[in-house]
Amino acid sequence: MSKLYKVIKLLSDNSLIVDYGKNDGAYEGEDLRIFTPGEEVVFQGTNYGTLDSIKADIEIVSVFPNFSVCQKINRKTVKSFNLSNYLTREIEEVQKLNMNKEEISDTSYRDRNPIKLGDLVKILK
Repeated sequence: MSKLYKVIKLLSDNSLIVDYGKNDGAYEGEDLRIFTPGEEVVFQGTNYGTLDSIKADIEIVSVFPNFSVCQKINRKTVKSFNLSNYLTREIEEVQKLNMNKEEISDTSYRDRNPIKLGDLVKILK
């Protein structure tokens, strides 16, 4: 298992500090995940790990020796509308699968709770 880090300071409603810095190998643009450890996923005696609840995926925007400032960055492509260029967009839709409804666990992997000091952070590679 890779090393885990922590949220150590909430700077504003869009910036926070994680105890992962240049001395640990951090770099600007690196993706991290804030999460809550979840329940173990076990099937037929095999443990596949935990289904962690995701609070947020964030990006390092500034690196210091022992910590990094992170933000949630949303990038999107926007095309302007004029006579020679039409506005286009891509729509994604999740389709239902044909499943045995009696076996559905109804387990969520999205954590709606607010980010707080001490929340765990892992590197996304």
